Amino acid sequence: MAESEKIRSLREITRLSPTSEEVDTLLTEIDTHNHRAAAVLGAAFVEDALEYAIRHRFRPLSKSALEKLFEYPGPLSSFDAKIRIGFALGLYGEIVRNDLNVIRNIRNGFAHAKKPISFDIPEVIREMKKSMYLRWKDENKLGTYMQIVSTTPKADSLYRYWYAILTKLLAHELFVLGKTADMRLSTVSEMP
Repeated sequence: MAESEKIRSLREITRLSPTSEEVDTLLTEIDTHNHRAAAVLGAAFVEDALEYAIRHRFRPLSKSALEKLFEYPGPLSSFDAKIRIGFALGLYGEIVRNDLNVIRNIRNGFAHAKKPISFDIPEVIREMKKSMYLRWKDENKLGTYMQIVSTTPKADSLYRYWYAILTKLLAHELFVLGKTADMRLSTVSEMP
């Protein structure tokens, strides 16, 4: 059997990185698919970007060593653990950590709800209102934020719209952060 025909496990497929065309398709899905899909997919993008940023702060490690850290039951296999280590490494401050936890909580709510759920229910709205990063970005009219806002179509729900912007923005900025060794995500209120 040729290498390209190798049968992969479902777990292996979840670890594959999308092509740039696939990223465009997935970003469109955040805007156009149902609320549950948008919540889970947006969080998956952010978690993947966070892992990328963390990996690029580590010393060079073998693929096996990285898998032992990031694959279950490794110490960095959960979104929560990645958020904690990213903060401990100084990748971002309290505002970004807060919003990563908002995304994680919303993702978990949508992923585990056994009843229909949307961004318009009081519990999700209350969680979204805890978000602080978009308010800071909006007040400062910073470039990437303005570009994402201008390219994200208005959704059927205000809070779904803001979740889409938040997840796209943080995913983008965390990927950039992973490529820049001495950078951290900060806000004016967190600067000395």
